[in-house]
Amino acid sequence: MEPVRVLMVSFNMDRCGAETFIMNIYRAIDRTRVQFDFLLHCSYKSAYEDEILSLGGRIHKIQPYKIYNKKAYDKELDDFFDKHPEYKIIHGHLYNRIEYLAVAKKHGLVTISHSHSSSNGKGPKAWLLNFLHRNINMVADYRFACSEESGQWLYKTKDFKVIRNAIDTDIFIFSEDSRRKIREEFNIGENTTVLGHVGRFLPVKQHSVLLNIFASFHRDNPDSTLLLVGEGPLLENAEKLAETLNIKDSVIFTGSRSDVNHLLCAMDLFVFPSEHEGLPVTLVEAQSTGLPCLVPAHITEEIHVTELMRKIESFDIETWKDACEKALSDYSSYQRNKAHEIVKSSGFDIKQTAEDLQEFYLEQGK
Repeated sequence: MEPVRVLMVSFNMDRCGAETFIMNIYRAIDRTRVQFDFLLHCSYKSAYEDEILSLGGRIHKIQPYKIYNKKAYDKELDDFFDKHPEYKIIHGHLYNRIEYLAVAKKHGLVTISHSHSSSNGKGPKAWLLNFLHRNINMVADYRFACSEESGQWLYKTKDFKVIRNAIDTDIFIFSEDSRRKIREEFNIGENTTVLGHVGRFLPVKQHSVLLNIFASFHRDNPDSTLLLVGEGPLLENAEKLAETLNIKDSVIFTGSRSDVNHLLCAMDLFVFPSEHEGLPVTLVEAQSTGLPCLVPAHITEEIHVTELMRKIESFDIETWKDACEKALSDYSSYQRNKAHEIVKSSGFDIKQTAEDLQEFYLEQGK
């Protein structure tokens, strides 16, 4: 019997939060019963494409939706669905431009919207994005969200289901061996204090704030390093700022990595001053490795699954710097290898989430 094929929709499949969540689910489902294919809105080869193909998935690409190309975009999608009647379910993670859901609904597919954020930011661009998803509740048969806050933001008063950004907790376990190997790779001393962050170099992640926090911290704690994992359009800006702040030699830009579980083990503190988020999967991963985390006050309470999370009420640099020092002191004797069991028992283990979604897909694909 052929598996139910679910069409996942995203802009790309790079190593970002939502995309990593999709891959976590993809690896954990029974692919003899449910198979993922992907409709991407990019022309380049993104990070997870080779793995997708190795797992039996198919990759389709389409032009990105712009208001001015609506007619051409709809025509391309109409042709696509006419050629691919095997798709009965479309699961959309591209929630700011929802034209694809409207076209899919017209072709009789079960449409799923999945919210992974809690804001589009501020300014004219944010207004435009809000406008583009104003009809989300009309075109989505099912509404998913990574958190209560994320769902309330996108769907307002409509019903939605929270799907936790679960992880493979068996992989994200603290390891002294991983800590040693990563520190050796980057020539980091055994006793050097490592502040870290994992995320795309985008405005919302506020790497400039993070670099200023570290510059202040580094002045009082010279045997310290900042480990920044990820890539993105603002990477070069961040590199220039590190040079301007005279911390270039103490900041490591790793680029995109597939071994985030090991990199987290090398860190002593996770610093995450994002402007807004849904439910960041990287904070679940960090906690699972027993890593203390500093986050802004607006981050959803649903992420606080261990005692390792601390909220900072402002974006004042010195406040964050002082919080870094206090957290490092308070958690200095924390037994990091016990945290993954706490995360696992809090509903963030990928196996149960994948099983629940699999049964949902099978029911809808009948």
